[in-house]
Amino acid sequence: MGWLQGAVACVCAHFLLGRRGLLRHPTLYCSRTRVLLWWKAGARWARGTCPRCGAEVDAAFLLGEVAGLVAGAVWGWRALVPFLVSWVVILAVVDLRSRLVPNEAVLCLGAMGLIRSLVGPWPLIGGLAGAGAAIFLLGTAACLTRGGLGWGDVKLAAALGCWLGWPATFTMLVVSILAAGAVAGVLLVSGRARRGHSVAMVPYLVLGTVIALLGRGVT
Repeated sequence: MGWLQGAVACVCAHFLLGRRGLLRHPTLYCSRTRVLLWWKAGARWARGTCPRCGAEVDAAFLLGEVAGLVAGAVWGWRALVPFLVSWVVILAVVDLRSRLVPNEAVLCLGAMGLIRSLVGPWPLIGGLAGAGAAIFLLGTAACLTRGGLGWGDVKLAAALGCWLGWPATFTMLVVSILAAGAVAGVLLVSGRARRGHSVAMVPYLVLGTVIALLGRGVT
């Protein structure tokens, strides 16, 4: 079930972002012939190409499926964590490639997080508290770095806060900021980056999200 949620996340991401050229051919669905590929999973993994049209499968989707499979093994599938992890892994690849965090993907993730928060011990309040904390803390960091951190990262952190709630969002943000700061410091010292250089923040948000989930469990 974890793999299935990851595969569904890949298809949804392709429909949202593929038309913008941010992602190429998906894994579960042939975008050229519009045919589902449920029964040919082994072929596409073995060759790295679509068994239907021969197009190269985007590595972002392969990573998304692996992330969903691992998340399903660790947390199970009931809380939709495999979908969440797969989605942010795909966005991390997009961020590394283009330094973009697409608004449509963030809004979709945030809406799903708020809906999911309705079944928690504090319906909706936990999700809104997490989103508010993310906007305040990471928004402050964005203002202080003056271009080093984008507002797309802030919006994504808020969407993740809808999923994680409070105080797990605080853990996610602390881990993300510390990890990004450590890497940025190494790059500055080594001369491979300058002050004000933009950082692909989404991979660090993925790291922070995973650690926050490990720390609090899944509800």
